[in-house]
Amino acid sequence: MFILGIVSTASANADIAFSPANVYFADNGKLVVTGVLINKGNQNGIVDTARLEVYRVDENGQSLLTSANFANVNAFVPAGGTLNWQFNISGVSYTEIGHWRVVADLGYRW
Repeated sequence: MFILGIVSTASANADIAFSPANVYFADNGKLVVTGVLINKGNQNGIVDTARLEVYRVDENGQSLLTSANFANVNAFVPAGGTLNWQFNISGVSYTEIGHWRVVADLGYRW
């Protein structure tokens, strides 16, 4: 009797990032950051927390407009998939944004 076993060296994980699409002030005064959560991993993942830094960018460089921490995000992102997502930030003074840059740090599990 001959038994052939195959051992996989690939590890299972989720690899989730946020790709921002737009930053604007809503009619209710909240700063809205829309975009897509992208999971490049081979396992489903759940985003639990997020920290966003939103920068206003102009000819003089960039300046931090605001930063915010989000708990209990609870966003399910399938393996190799995407999920449209929106973050709402309160307490930001209105300003013309023009160009922007968003830095996102996500806490997720699989």
